[in-house]
Amino acid sequence: MNLLKGGYYFFLLLFYSSFVIAREESVSSVSVLGERLTGYSISAVFVSLLIIVFFVLLFLFYTKSLTHYKTLIFYLIIIPIVLSSLFLAGSTVYVNLISDTRGPVHRHADFEVWNCEEKLDLIDPRGLSNKVGSALFHEHNDNRVHVEGVVLDIATVGIDNFFQIIEGDLHENGFSFPTEEGMVNVRNGEFCNDKLGKVQVFLYQVINPKEEKKSGFIYSQKKLENFEDYVPSPYSLVPPGDCIIIEFVEEKEKTDHLCESYRTAKERGELIGR
Repeated sequence: MNLLKGGYYFFLLLFYSSFVIAREESVSSVSVLGERLTGYSISAVFVSLLIIVFFVLLFLFYTKSLTHYKTLIFYLIIIPIVLSSLFLAGSTVYVNLISDTRGPVHRHADFEVWNCEEKLDLIDPRGLSNKVGSALFHEHNDNRVHVEGVVLDIATVGIDNFFQIIEGDLHENGFSFPTEEGMVNVRNGEFCNDKLGKVQVFLYQVINPKEEKKSGFIYSQKKLENFEDYVPSPYSLVPPGDCIIIEFVEEKEKTDHLCESYRTAKERGELIGR
Protein backbone atom coordinates (compact mmCIF):
# COMPACT_ATOMS: atom_id res chain seq x y z
CA MET A 1 0.00 0.00 0.00
CA ASN A 2 3.03 2.34 0.15
CA LEU A 3 2.83 2.59 -3.64
CA LEU A 4 -0.85 3.51 -3.41
CA LYS A 5 -0.26 6.22 -0.81
CA GLY A 6 2.80 7.54 -2.57
CA GLY A 7 0.99 7.81 -5.89
CA TYR A 8 -1.96 9.61 -4.37
CA TYR A 9 0.23 12.14 -2.54
CA PHE A 10 2.21 12.67 -5.71
CA PHE A 11 -0.89 13.65 -7.66
CA LEU A 12 -2.11 15.88 -4.86
CA LEU A 13 1.21 17.70 -5.03
CA LEU A 14 0.91 17.92 -8.80
CA PHE A 15 -2.61 19.31 -8.43
CA TYR A 16 -1.40 22.03 -6.05
CA SER A 17 1.57 22.86 -8.29
CA SER A 18 -0.70 23.26 -11.30
CA PHE A 19 -2.83 25.80 -9.40
CA VAL A 20 0.27 27.76 -8.41
CA ILE A 21 1.54 27.80 -11.99
CA ALA A 22 -1.85 28.85 -13.34
CA ARG A 23 -1.99 31.68 -10.81
CA GLU A 24 1.50 32.94 -11.60
CA GLU A 25 0.90 32.90 -15.34
CA SER A 26 -2.36 34.81 -15.09
CA VAL A 27 -1.44 37.63 -12.71
CA SER A 28 -0.39 39.93 -15.56
CA SER A 29 -3.55 39.25 -17.60
CA VAL A 30 -6.07 42.02 -18.26
CA SER A 31 -8.92 39.90 -16.96
CA VAL A 32 -7.01 38.40 -14.06
CA LEU A 33 -9.87 36.57 -12.40
CA GLY A 34 -11.20 35.02 -15.59
CA GLU A 35 -7.76 33.86 -16.70
CA ARG A 36 -7.05 32.49 -13.25
CA LEU A 37 -10.28 30.48 -13.11
CA THR A 38 -9.61 29.17 -16.61
CA GLY A 39 -6.16 28.02 -15.52
CA TYR A 40 -7.62 26.38 -12.43
CA SER A 41 -10.27 24.60 -14.51
CA ILE A 42 -7.69 23.21 -16.92
CA SER A 43 -5.59 22.06 -13.99
CA ALA A 44 -8.59 20.41 -12.34
CA VAL A 45 -9.49 18.42 -15.45
CA PHE A 46 -5.89 17.48 -16.24
CA VAL A 47 -4.98 16.31 -12.76
CA SER A 48 -8.30 14.50 -12.26
CA LEU A 49 -7.64 12.60 -15.46
CA LEU A 50 -4.15 11.65 -14.30
CA ILE A 51 -5.47 10.44 -10.95
CA ILE A 52 -8.16 8.34 -12.63
CA VAL A 53 -5.70 6.80 -15.10
CA PHE A 54 -3.21 6.10 -12.30
CA PHE A 55 -5.65 4.20 -10.10
CA VAL A 56 -7.24 2.32 -12.99
CA LEU A 57 -3.83 1.12 -14.16
CA LEU A 58 -2.80 0.37 -10.60
CA PHE A 59 -5.84 -1.82 -10.08
CA LEU A 60 -5.40 -3.59 -13.44
CA PHE A 61 -1.78 -4.49 -12.73
CA TYR A 62 -2.27 -5.36 -9.05
CA THR A 63 -5.78 -6.82 -9.10
CA LYS A 64 -5.03 -9.70 -6.74
CA SER A 65 -3.14 -7.73 -4.10
CA LEU A 66 -5.70 -4.89 -4.13
CA THR A 67 -8.82 -7.05 -4.04
CA HIS A 68 -9.68 -5.91 -0.51
CA TYR A 69 -9.34 -2.24 -1.51
CA LYS A 70 -11.82 -2.18 -4.39
CA THR A 71 -14.17 0.18 -2.56
CA LEU A 72 -11.36 2.55 -1.60
CA ILE A 73 -10.00 2.68 -5.15
CA PHE A 74 -13.50 3.23 -6.47
CA TYR A 75 -13.89 6.31 -4.27
CA LEU A 76 -10.39 7.51 -5.13
CA ILE A 77 -11.50 7.50 -8.79
CA ILE A 78 -14.98 8.94 -8.26
CA ILE A 79 -13.99 11.77 -5.88
CA PRO A 80 -11.72 13.60 -8.40
CA ILE A 81 -14.44 13.30 -11.05
CA VAL A 82 -17.08 14.78 -8.76
CA LEU A 83 -14.84 17.54 -7.39
CA SER A 84 -13.53 18.65 -10.80
CA SER A 85 -17.07 18.62 -12.25
CA LEU A 86 -18.39 20.72 -9.37
CA PHE A 87 -15.50 23.15 -9.72
CA LEU A 88 -16.01 23.50 -13.49
CA ALA A 89 -19.74 24.07 -13.08
CA GLY A 90 -19.32 26.50 -10.19
CA SER A 91 -16.56 28.54 -11.84
CA THR A 92 -18.54 28.75 -15.10
CA VAL A 93 -21.64 30.07 -13.32
CA TYR A 94 -19.58 32.49 -11.24
CA VAL A 95 -17.70 33.93 -14.22
CA ASN A 96 -20.97 34.42 -16.09
CA LEU A 97 -22.53 36.24 -13.13
CA ILE A 98 -19.65 38.67 -12.58
CA SER A 99 -19.01 39.37 -16.28
CA ASP A 100 -20.04 42.67 -17.85
CA THR A 101 -21.94 40.74 -20.53
CA ARG A 102 -23.67 38.42 -18.00
CA GLY A 103 -22.70 35.40 -20.03
CA PRO A 104 -21.16 34.50 -23.40
CA VAL A 105 -21.62 36.84 -26.37
CA HIS A 106 -21.08 36.58 -30.12
CA ARG A 107 -20.29 40.01 -31.56
CA HIS A 108 -18.79 40.87 -34.92
CA ALA A 109 -17.50 44.07 -36.47
CA ASP A 110 -15.74 44.40 -39.82
CA PHE A 111 -12.61 46.52 -40.17
CA GLU A 112 -10.18 47.90 -42.70
CA VAL A 113 -6.73 49.37 -42.08
CA TRP A 114 -5.32 51.84 -44.59
CA ASN A 115 -1.82 53.27 -44.88
CA CYS A 116 -2.29 56.24 -47.22
CA GLU A 117 -3.87 54.61 -50.30
CA GLU A 118 -2.74 51.06 -49.45
CA LYS A 119 -5.18 48.68 -47.79
CA LEU A 120 -3.33 46.47 -45.32
CA ASP A 121 -4.07 42.76 -44.94
CA LEU A 122 -3.66 41.21 -41.50
CA ILE A 123 -1.18 38.36 -41.13
CA ASP A 124 -2.69 34.92 -41.79
CA PRO A 125 -3.31 32.36 -39.01
CA ARG A 126 -0.32 30.10 -38.29
CA GLY A 127 -0.10 26.34 -37.85
CA LEU A 128 -3.27 24.49 -36.96
CA SER A 129 -4.98 27.62 -35.67
CA ASN A 130 -7.74 29.16 -37.78
CA LYS A 131 -7.51 32.55 -36.10
CA VAL A 132 -5.21 35.41 -35.22
CA GLY A 133 -5.67 36.52 -31.62
CA SER A 134 -7.19 34.81 -28.60
CA ALA A 135 -10.17 32.49 -28.11
CA LEU A 136 -12.25 35.45 -26.93
CA PHE A 137 -11.00 38.15 -29.30
CA HIS A 138 -9.72 37.28 -32.80
CA GLU A 139 -9.88 37.42 -36.59
CA HIS A 140 -10.41 34.49 -39.00
CA ASN A 141 -8.65 35.86 -42.10
CA ASP A 142 -11.91 37.66 -42.91
CA ASN A 143 -11.26 41.29 -41.88
CA ARG A 144 -13.74 40.82 -39.07
CA VAL A 145 -13.32 41.34 -35.34
CA HIS A 146 -14.81 38.38 -33.47
CA VAL A 147 -15.82 38.67 -29.81
CA GLU A 148 -16.88 35.17 -28.80
CA GLY A 149 -17.19 34.19 -25.16
CA VAL A 150 -17.68 35.66 -21.72
CA VAL A 151 -16.41 39.24 -21.44
CA LEU A 152 -15.50 40.02 -17.84
CA ASP A 153 -14.55 43.62 -18.55
CA ILE A 154 -16.14 45.16 -21.66
CA ALA A 155 -13.23 47.60 -21.96
CA THR A 156 -10.93 44.69 -22.88
CA VAL A 157 -12.66 44.21 -26.24
CA GLY A 158 -11.98 47.73 -27.54
CA ILE A 159 -10.38 48.26 -30.93
CA ASP A 160 -7.08 49.29 -29.35
CA ASN A 161 -7.04 46.03 -27.36
CA PHE A 162 -7.75 44.11 -30.57
CA PHE A 163 -4.54 45.51 -32.05
CA GLN A 164 -2.64 44.33 -28.97
CA ILE A 165 -4.20 40.86 -29.21
CA ILE A 166 -2.97 40.50 -32.81
CA GLU A 167 0.48 41.68 -31.63
CA GLY A 168 0.18 45.13 -33.12
CA ASP A 169 -0.53 48.51 -31.55
CA LEU A 170 -3.01 51.35 -31.99
CA HIS A 171 -2.83 54.67 -30.19
CA GLU A 172 -3.52 58.33 -30.87
CA ASN A 173 -0.02 58.89 -32.30
CA GLY A 174 0.19 55.94 -34.69
CA PHE A 175 -0.28 52.23 -35.23
CA SER A 176 1.64 49.01 -35.84
CA PHE A 177 -0.10 46.36 -37.92
CA PRO A 178 1.27 42.85 -38.66
CA THR A 179 1.02 41.77 -42.31
CA GLU A 180 2.48 38.93 -44.37
CA GLU A 181 5.16 41.37 -45.59
CA GLY A 182 6.09 42.32 -42.03
CA MET A 183 5.03 44.86 -39.42
CA VAL A 184 3.74 48.14 -40.83
CA ASN A 185 4.48 51.07 -38.53
CA VAL A 186 3.12 54.56 -39.06
CA ARG A 187 3.35 57.62 -36.84
CA ASN A 188 1.62 60.97 -36.87
CA GLY A 189 3.67 63.63 -38.61
CA GLU A 190 4.99 61.29 -41.31
CA PHE A 191 4.06 62.13 -44.89
CA CYS A 192 1.21 60.63 -46.88
CA ASN A 193 0.85 61.84 -50.49
CA ASP A 194 3.18 64.76 -49.67
CA LYS A 195 0.95 65.84 -46.79
CA LEU A 196 1.30 65.34 -43.07
CA GLY A 197 -0.53 62.19 -42.09
CA LYS A 198 -2.45 61.30 -38.95
CA VAL A 199 -3.99 58.07 -37.65
CA GLN A 200 -7.78 58.41 -37.60
CA VAL A 201 -10.59 55.98 -36.81
CA PHE A 202 -13.98 56.19 -38.51
CA LEU A 203 -17.06 54.21 -37.52
CA TYR A 204 -20.00 53.17 -39.66
CA GLN A 205 -22.87 52.17 -37.40
CA VAL A 206 -26.49 51.11 -38.03
CA ILE A 207 -28.93 53.39 -36.22
CA ASN A 208 -32.13 51.36 -36.72
CA PRO A 209 -31.13 47.71 -36.17
CA LYS A 210 -34.67 46.60 -35.26
CA GLU A 211 -36.35 48.06 -38.33
CA GLU A 212 -34.46 46.32 -41.13
CA LYS A 213 -37.48 44.33 -42.38
CA LYS A 214 -39.52 47.50 -42.79
CA SER A 215 -37.21 49.92 -44.51
CA GLY A 216 -33.69 48.53 -44.59
CA PHE A 217 -30.81 49.38 -42.30
CA ILE A 218 -29.92 53.05 -42.01
CA TYR A 219 -26.31 53.77 -41.14
CA SER A 220 -24.26 56.82 -40.31
CA GLN A 221 -20.56 57.58 -40.23
CA LYS A 222 -18.67 59.37 -37.49
CA LYS A 223 -15.09 60.02 -36.60
CA LEU A 224 -14.02 58.53 -33.28
CA GLU A 225 -12.01 61.14 -31.43
CA ASN A 226 -11.62 58.82 -28.42
CA PHE A 227 -11.46 55.45 -30.14
CA GLU A 228 -10.11 53.83 -26.95
CA ASP A 229 -13.67 53.99 -25.60
CA TYR A 230 -15.19 52.12 -28.56
CA VAL A 231 -16.38 48.50 -28.29
CA PRO A 232 -18.23 46.55 -31.03
CA SER A 233 -22.03 46.81 -31.07
CA PRO A 234 -23.89 43.69 -29.80
CA TYR A 235 -24.67 42.07 -33.17
CA SER A 236 -23.39 38.86 -34.73
CA LEU A 237 -24.29 39.84 -38.32
CA VAL A 238 -22.60 42.67 -40.22
CA PRO A 239 -24.59 44.80 -40.81
CA PRO A 240 -26.11 45.65 -38.33
CA GLY A 241 -22.70 45.05 -36.77
CA ASP A 242 -20.21 47.89 -37.15
CA CYS A 243 -17.71 48.79 -39.85
CA ILE A 244 -14.45 50.31 -38.55
CA ILE A 245 -11.98 52.14 -40.77
CA ILE A 246 -8.51 52.81 -39.35
CA GLU A 247 -6.69 55.15 -41.68
CA PHE A 248 -3.36 56.96 -41.84
CA VAL A 249 -3.94 59.96 -44.06
CA GLU A 250 -4.11 63.73 -43.95
CA GLU A 251 -6.55 64.89 -41.28
CA LYS A 252 -10.19 64.88 -42.41
CA GLU A 253 -13.69 64.57 -40.99
CA LYS A 254 -14.96 61.66 -43.12
CA THR A 255 -13.60 58.68 -45.04
CA ASP A 256 -14.60 57.33 -48.42
CA HIS A 257 -13.60 53.79 -47.53
CA LEU A 258 -16.32 51.30 -46.66
CA CYS A 259 -16.20 47.68 -45.47
CA GLU A 260 -17.06 45.07 -48.09
CA SER A 261 -20.04 43.80 -46.05
CA TYR A 262 -21.56 47.29 -45.98
CA ARG A 263 -20.82 47.85 -49.65
CA THR A 264 -22.56 44.64 -50.76
CA ALA A 265 -25.52 45.33 -48.46
CA LYS A 266 -25.90 48.76 -50.11
CA GLU A 267 -25.83 47.17 -53.56
CA ARG A 268 -28.61 44.81 -52.50
CA GLY A 269 -30.67 47.73 -51.23
CA GLU A 270 -30.49 46.51 -47.63
CA LEU A 271 -28.45 49.45 -46.37
CA ILE A 272 -29.10 53.16 -46.66
CA GLY A 273 -26.55 55.83 -45.77
CA ARG A 274 -27.28 59.03 -43.93
